[in-house]
Amino acid sequence: MQLSQGSKWIWAKNCPYEVNCYCEFADKFIVERPDSTVQVRISADSQYALWVNGRFADFGQYADFPEYKIFDTIDISHLVNVGDNEIRILAYYQGTSSSTYLHAAAGLLYDVICDDRALAVSNSYTLSRVASEYKNGPIEFVTWQLGYTFAYDATKRGQNKWQSSVAVSNNVKVFPRPIAKPEVKNRVPATIIAQGFFMHHPAYKDNAPALAMQKAFLSSGRIWDLNKKSGCEPFKLSARNPLVCKVDPTSPAHLGENGVYLIIDLGQEEAGCFELDIEATEGTRILIGYGEHLDDLRIRTALGGRSFAAEYICAPGRNRYVHYNKRFGCRYLSLYIETFDFTLYYAGLRPYQYPFKERGKFICSDNLHNKIYETCLHTLKLSAHEHYEDCPWREQALYSMDSRNQILCGYYAFGEYDMPRESIRLLSLGLRDDGLLELCAPAKVNVTIPSFSLIWILELYEYVMYSGDLAFGEEMWPCAEKIIRTFWRNAKGRDLQGPMSDDGCWNFYEWSYGLSDGFPKNLRDKNDYRNYDGPLSVFYIIALDSMIKLSKLLYSYSKSSGAENSGMHEIDFVEKISWCEMLLNGAKAALHDAFWDSSVGAYCTYVVNGEKLHFSELMNSLVLYAGLVPESHVKRIADILSHNSQCSPSLIPVTLSHTIFKYEALLNAGDTYADYVINDIADKWGYMLYNGATSFWETIDGAWAFDTAGSLCHGWSAIPVLFYYKYLLGVSPRTIGFRDYNFKPLKLKTPLKASGKIPRFDRASLDIEINENGFKLT
Repeated sequence: MQLSQGSKWIWAKNCPYEVNCYCEFADKFIVERPDSTVQVRISADSQYALWVNGRFADFGQYADFPEYKIFDTIDISHLVNVGDNEIRILAYYQGTSSSTYLHAAAGLLYDVICDDRALAVSNSYTLSRVASEYKNGPIEFVTWQLGYTFAYDATKRGQNKWQSSVAVSNNVKVFPRPIAKPEVKNRVPATIIAQGFFMHHPAYKDNAPALAMQKAFLSSGRIWDLNKKSGCEPFKLSARNPLVCKVDPTSPAHLGENGVYLIIDLGQEEAGCFELDIEATEGTRILIGYGEHLDDLRIRTALGGRSFAAEYICAPGRNRYVHYNKRFGCRYLSLYIETFDFTLYYAGLRPYQYPFKERGKFICSDNLHNKIYETCLHTLKLSAHEHYEDCPWREQALYSMDSRNQILCGYYAFGEYDMPRESIRLLSLGLRDDGLLELCAPAKVNVTIPSFSLIWILELYEYVMYSGDLAFGEEMWPCAEKIIRTFWRNAKGRDLQGPMSDDGCWNFYEWSYGLSDGFPKNLRDKNDYRNYDGPLSVFYIIALDSMIKLSKLLYSYSKSSGAENSGMHEIDFVEKISWCEMLLNGAKAALHDAFWDSSVGAYCTYVVNGEKLHFSELMNSLVLYAGLVPESHVKRIADILSHNSQCSPSLIPVTLSHTIFKYEALLNAGDTYADYVINDIADKWGYMLYNGATSFWETIDGAWAFDTAGSLCHGWSAIPVLFYYKYLLGVSPRTIGFRDYNFKPLKLKTPLKASGKIPRFDRASLDIEINENGFKLT
């Protein structure tokens, strides 16, 4: 659809910036009745924030594609007056593709409507100007996944003149937001936990804020060294209790120092909009850093080319600023304030939250598992905004592998289906010409991970099973089929999968030795057909199995009276099923002999020029998970994975993200392994809690992983939620849409009392209570 007649995509006239550009737009309209319902419909490339009569209304462009533009409908009735009204829009254009944005032309589209009548529309009469207070044009990236940081000079606010806008050519249709809009919440409490004075390192003082902060010399002080009104430590900031700093910079004690530094604790990991409320002299520069820990006794603002920092320059008087563009994901903030005389009322975040409802409930007799569950939910909530995202700090990007873990947890904890569906859709829109999905969506990245395209097919099938949404399964079918055809061609007449050698293919499986960087290419003879990747081969089998199951569901649906006009009659599902079964049967028949090493008694990860190499928990977990282990070998593999002392060899361990396959494989192998799984969850996730986690980490190494760039909030690590519901409470869907269900609670040697509520799509929830006397299911 389009917006009101006459509304056009516009941008600021003669804007000289092609990337990282902020522009302001202003328009007026008249409201005739006091009880009017007034709405703004708005879309932007890349971001927008909206004010009505000087009051903030909303922000947040949906993560979309150039050919799939989304508009928001924002009710502003509570902000308008009878008579004259004005809207102001701050639009941001990133202009550089990243893991969260796909390059397109700059533009803003809006209308203001009342009872389906347009009160204002975006066109060449809309006033606009480049926002002079921002540093526009190329500056430092936060990360290459996220795009640019920001620099704001309040002394330059409003310096550019208003002029008419220019229409930009964009004939793409726009669509209404397909999921609920995240909400801006009230400030989180902010506590100053460390303070003192700083001096810029002479060699780095003129560098970008991130490096200048990282290299500055810090001299610790007490709160009464800074605060005119004294106060207790730690110092809790509030409007009634600001930090009033008044220090004599000429004192010998402060010789050479550049100002005051503060470390602020938000109490737990948060994700949202940075807010600053400070009074300082005109021109005071504030460097702003943010991070998830203080392992360096300061925030790691500069990290391998990443810049977790921004800059603010004060106007005279009180400065109130909220950054409605890129979210901060952090627990800690640092301010380097280049003065000794200021009043700080607040520095922190306004959380930006997707409106999840906790339709599921879980509690058990072990408080550690209850705390793990609670922290998992917080992790999930922090890792979902416009779509599921891997982490709120470093990337905020949508991956199929990550999102699958999150989606499965969300079915149980939130009874949520809109965000899973639209995350799957966004990934499908990133289908490349070679039949693989982009690494992230919406994005343009120079590499992709082939196995993630196969996981997307599993993710799609599971969505249909939990939701019963066969129409969406039909819509996604062509994408799934194209992916399978790509892997069929990659097999080159063989039944199993070798590594994809095309430029831009990253044969990643997980963050373990030999699994994260592809097996050394120099060992492979490209002309030797005896080169196979075990994980890719198993993911191929899992995807084929999912395709067959989905095809059978869609075939039955196409024959039903309710699907006469669905268009599915154009797809020959009988032929598709036969083709996939042929590929599946061949791959299943070949896998055991190809990867089983009888001398080791385990499955190898790779076959290189005919030689079986590398033994990992991931490969053995996947083979068991997919039901590919001969019955005579099941106990052997399960015992190795559960670290039975009688078994060897020692396998390269699975990491947090892929324990989902290991745990499900073991639990499907029998109740013998139930205690191991529950205890392993307690050990690993308990370890993170005992080490101060308020959300769960990317890997068990925490912030020290990935050359000190490890994330301390990663959505894929919320997977205990799945096991608490699906296995401890014991409920999973038997038929599509959860119309019928399997019920098989775990049998533990030391039973846990547990109870919960399991939401089902368009069905009554299930209430479960398990105790020493049995169970109650209603």
